[in-house]
Amino acid sequence: MERDLLGPRDGPDEELAPGDSPAERYLVGRLVPRSESDSATRAAPVSGGDADDDAIAEPMEDPDLEDLDVAGAAEEIDEHEPAAAVRSGRMASSAIGLSFSVPLSVESVKVTASWGRYRRVPSEIHETSQGRPRTVWRREHMHAEWTPVLGVAGESRLRGAAGQDGVELRANVRVRGRLRVVDVSLVNCQSQPAGSPDSARLYQVSITVTAADDHSAVFVGHNDPELTDPPSAHGPEQLQLAMLYRKHRRYGYGRYCAVDGEVRPAETRAWRLTTSCFPAADVPLSVPADAALMPGVILDMARLGSQDLA
Repeated sequence: MERDLLGPRDGPDEELAPGDSPAERYLVGRLVPRSESDSATRAAPVSGGDADDDAIAEPMEDPDLEDLDVAGAAEEIDEHEPAAAVRSGRMASSAIGLSFSVPLSVESVKVTASWGRYRRVPSEIHETSQGRPRTVWRREHMHAEWTPVLGVAGESRLRGAAGQDGVELRANVRVRGRLRVVDVSLVNCQSQPAGSPDSARLYQVSITVTAADDHSAVFVGHNDPELTDPPSAHGPEQLQLAMLYRKHRRYGYGRYCAVDGEVRPAETRAWRLTTSCFPAADVPLSVPADAALMPGVILDMARLGSQDLA
């Protein structure tokens, strides 16, 4: 399912079949070009918690949503290639990102971004009836690494990430008590092309953040016992829940994506954060207990529903 909806289905250098477009094939994990006609920005929704839970969840300014022609037509469709269907009214983001917290002692982190760039090229497999190569979409794997400095509050940018003009990595740093709250985003600032929209879209986008040494566990959970404040007294039930789930921590908040935090055994902080446009979770099955191991427990529904049950 992930290969079908997110891709790439046939590997990092895949070639789509004639008549297929990336927008029709992959429905999630894409960034469309940012609109040039509307400079207004919208706050990105937060995945993983309420905005008032912690400073880490403050809204991050995010580029516009712009995706009116999801599929579009290809530039050089040969006579035997069916035109791609155009679906209007879809909305997609031009940026994804994540927010996380690190101690004040952490001066930098390593950001790794990857995505797929699709181009119209002559096919190496398919031919027309005249023996000419068909024109198809082929994927080019893009990879960028960046080490933003966190010691100074404010925004920093890496323009032309992976050598692709109009693609930016951004980091914004704020100090909150004993923590640095960091927003990292991958933004598609390319111009809307005159031809096929897919030539300026990014697919299978992903961001991974680690410590500068690729090893240290520096990402603080929302309820870290050392650096975060204890829960405010909103009532006995909230305090009881905070105690029961004190070992369950959120290490990052996604912007138009989810965030997976990796924690090594015997550690309380995450050492790697990775965005996911196709989040998944293991849900264990509920297994009924053996009534023979519970003497005296009434499980018969007829008796439980009877008014005569004492």
